[in-house]
Amino acid sequence: MNDLFATDLVTMQFNSAATTYDGAAIMQRHAANHLLQRLDIMKMDVNTVLDLGAGTGYCTLLCQQRYPHARCIAIDSAANMLQVIQSGVETITARAEDIPLPDNSVDVIVSNMMLHWSTDIPQVFGEVSRVLKEGGVFLFTTLGPDTLSELRQAWAVVDDYNHVHHFYDMHDLGDALLQAGFSDPVMDMEMLTMRYNNLPQLFRDFADLGVRNVAEPRKRGLTTKKQLQAMCDAYEKFKRDDSYPASYEILYGLAWGKNRSEITVPLSSLRRED
Repeated sequence: MNDLFATDLVTMQFNSAATTYDGAAIMQRHAANHLLQRLDIMKMDVNTVLDLGAGTGYCTLLCQQRYPHARCIAIDSAANMLQVIQSGVETITARAEDIPLPDNSVDVIVSNMMLHWSTDIPQVFGEVSRVLKEGGVFLFTTLGPDTLSELRQAWAVVDDYNHVHHFYDMHDLGDALLQAGFSDPVMDMEMLTMRYNNLPQLFRDFADLGVRNVAEPRKRGLTTKKQLQAMCDAYEKFKRDDSYPASYEILYGLAWGKNRSEITVPLSSLRRED
């Protein structure tokens, strides 16, 4: 479902960005806020909440505020990210493909902007399904294939390497949820465009977020000034009103654990609210 990339490199880059991540994570916070709105209309007893791929804990904090008496667990493969999270949250350094929690032990699992860094979505969904309680809910965001289309097109003028890895399709994710045993999956999408005064500002945000190209096959060695300038020149065609766009296709997903019973929520109310 995705390009192969070096998962150890992903962990390394996020560890290195632990102190700069929050300052650049505008899109990530936007997605988290809209994702957790879906919990507003769900009336359920929540004793344990898991933030999977918690990073510096923005979603974790929102869940803790929403469920102050629940046990809140933050899991991430980047230990340095977890160290940023405030005290009072249980943190575990682990990969989403191997969640170190018992079967049928979590009421709510949220995952914000983590799934596109996994090379084995069926395994992740299988693990989430395993630890989710019967009737529990799984909510997530990830990025869709139209993400950073401007950057992808600009680099395509320069060479044939992958400079932006391919993101999951919404329908593939829905199918994977069903195959993992989830009930009533709902997928939704929005396009969000960030605007930058100049391209170096965009690239600084990438660096502060720990976002670097780890897709395979990717160009090895340093990018030359000539290649970088050629990409920037190609990006110029997207410039509007003296700013450069960076488009994100944000996918929102929601699914229920096995044997969902007493919780009934209208389908229309699960759609994203602006």
